Formats: sequence, structure tokens, C-alpha cells
Amino acid sequence: MPLASVQTDYAEVYSRSLRDPQGFWGEQARQIPWITEPQTVLDQDENGVWRWFSDGELNSCYVALDQHVAQGRGDQTALIYDSPVTTTVEHFTFAQLLEKTATIAGGLAQLGVSKGDVVIIYMPMVPETAAAMLACARIGAIHSVVFGGFAPKELAMRIDDASPKVVLAASCGIEVDRVIPYQPLLNDAIDLAEHKPDHVVMLQREQCKVNLQAPRDIDWQAWEQAAAPVDCVPVKATDPLYVLYTSGTTGKPKGVVLSNRNIIISAKNACEFDGLKETDSLLSYLPIAWVGDFIFSVGQSFYAALCINCPESQETVLSDLREIGPSYYFAPPRVFESMLTSVVLRMQDASRIKQGLYGYFMAHASKVGQDILDGNAVSALDRLTYLIGDAVIYSPLKNALGLSRVRVGYTAVEAIRTEILDVLR
Repeated sequence: MPLASVQTDYAEVYSRSLRDPQGFWGEQARQIPWITEPQTVLDQDENGVWRWFSDGELNSCYVALDQHVAQGRGDQTALIYDSPVTTTVEHFTFAQLLEKTATIAGGLAQLGVSKGDVVIIYMPMVPETAAAMLACARIGAIHSVVFGGFAPKELAMRIDDASPKVVLAASCGIEVDRVIPYQPLLNDAIDLAEHKPDHVVMLQREQCKVNLQAPRDIDWQAWEQAAAPVDCVPVKATDPLYVLYTSGTTGKPKGVVLSNRNIIISAKNACEFDGLKETDSLLSYLPIAWVGDFIFSVGQSFYAALCINCPESQETVLSDLREIGPSYYFAPPRVFESMLTSVVLRMQDASRIKQGLYGYFMAHASKVGQDILDGNAVSALDRLTYLIGDAVIYSPLKNALGLSRVRVGYTAVEAIRTEILDVLR
């Protein structure tokens, strides 16, 4: 869609939301699968705090999984775990992921976790991590994801602040040829923390088996096999779903609470803005503990019933892209910079003819590409030259980078140079 059209549509929608917030947001709410539909759009609690849809009940896990199975999408692929670093490939349909999530939720309930309790997730990007987030939502528990491999002191601070009843952890994370043991870091953090979680459920990975300390530590596989699946627990739209911690660079890290409404509405609006649907496929390299990965990789993707890919290491980005061919791609700037650096290095070894064609058509794209993509007028000669460039340079380059199917791309977390954005667009 041309940029001008997007800006115009956004301006109209935004203007309406200000003119008639009750009507606008009431209309948006009716598009969400509620357990109990709200009759009140916006009101104040006893402390004078404004609250959205305070009398409505829903469940974020139901929105992400159950509704799609109920609508006949149970056999549709929901998640792909393709890990070159462990030579593992797993596919989960919505029905399979729902069963796994409901079972993990049942396991948490058997450990005494209930609505309002906190669970810390200290894991790499594996399928169990996504299922664990949704499992917490399923029973009304609040989850907080901490970067796998985070230092004991920082992890201990989050344990004391959140007071988790249970910690879900993995024995290690893997970065290409390096195994990072998590258990020693977690044990040190619990020793440092004043609050002690009742249990640690440990996902034992083949690359790093660990000794468990009974009765606190529980083997994940045995725990999941023994658990019985549970149904969704109705919660208020305003009930907390997720606690995100700031980096702490300017002081003590602060826990920011996001409600069910925050995640669902953000996911819904983003899906509508980008026109995402069940035929799309997402590949995201965002840090799993960053709120964006939960909103986009989990919330947005499952809201739209599109397939998400679960990469464990950024070092495998090029092979992942070429193998998966996503239509929706989200990565931090350093991943995009690395991709373009690889192109520059390859061109240095190319023939003079290829170097000349690359230089000429990339310069032409810098000159008129933005106008063409935005739907602005350019000369017939410039448009023809751009089409030739697309045939001989742009499309082959996109194919080599695994970007041929990408129609939506985002970056976040840190600043990115304008020229990199221009080239990628």
C-alpha cells in the first residue's frame, strides 16, 4: 500500500477515535471473542483510575488458540521450530499447540498456580516458551519472561520484585557452537533472592543435562506427561497478563504491568494495519524477553491465525530466511545490518560486470525507488529502468537473502541507520 494512503487512513481512524472514543472502542471490542461481552467501554474505579471494558471477561489464550480450533483451523500449522543449531525441526498445528498449552497450564495448576499468581519464564526461544506464556494466560496467571542466560544478580532482583510461585526454565541455551548453561545462573539467583519460588520446572535439553534438587526442582518432560489439560479461566480485560522489566540502565529495573486488553487490542490493531491473515508466516529475531516479541510473535500472530517460526539463534538468520521464506519479518537493526554487510562483501568478490550492474541499479533505486513504492509520479524512463533493475538485481538479491515473500517488515529495539531502511524498503 502506498505510504500516503496508509497515512491518510491512519489519520481518519485516529481522528474518529478522538471524536467518539466510546463508540470507536466499543466497535473495536465487538470484534474480539469475549467470554462475557462488556457493556461498559470506559469508566473509573473507586480510586478514580480510568478502566477499559471493566465488566468484560475473556482469556488471551482462548483468543490465541481455542477460537481458531473452534473455527475449524485445528489442522493449520501454528508454529514451526526449525533450529539449525540443534538440527531439530518440529511443526505444531493449532490443535497440537492447544493441547500442549492446556497440559502445561494443567501442570502449573497442579503446582498451586492460580489466577493472579506470577510465573517467571527463564528460557531460550523453543516451542515450550511460547506454550508456557499462553499456559499462564490460560489459568489467569501473570508471566514475566527474563532473558535466558541473564546474570544471577539481575534475575534475583526480578524474583524478589515479582515473587513468582514457579519458575519455568531450561537447562541451557545454544548459540551456534556454544552452549550456555542456565541452571547455575538460576540457582545462584535463587540463593541471592529473599523470595524463594516453590518450584523450578526444568526443561532438560540434550546438550546440557543437569542434576535436579528435589523437591524444589521438577523435570519438565515428566511433569508435562503427568499433567491433565485444563480449560480457560475467565479474567477481566483489565487484569494483568504480563510483567515487563525495564533494563535498569538509569536505576533499579521497573516492572511494567500489561493487561489482557493491552496485548489483545495491540495485536488486533497491528494485524488490521498490516492486513495479516492466516496465510502469512512470521519470522522474528526479537529477544524473547522483550515485550515486542510477545505482542508480535505470540499475540499478533496467533490472533490472526498466521504461522510463526521459532528461531533460537540470530546467527542462523540467512539460512532460516532462505528455508522458511516468511511473508512477515521482524528483526533488530543488527540483523539487517549483518545481511547488508554480507551483500557488500559478496559484491567485492563479484565480476566487474556484476559490480557495475549492482552499483548502477542500486543508485537508481535510491533515486526513484521511494517515489515508486509510495505511488508518486516518476518518468516513464525511470520506471522502466527500475523494472529492469528489479529483474536483474533487486529480485535476485531478495531471493538470495530469503526476502522474496516478505511484504511486511519491521525493526525495533535500537536505532537503525536511515540508509539501511531505504535499501531494505
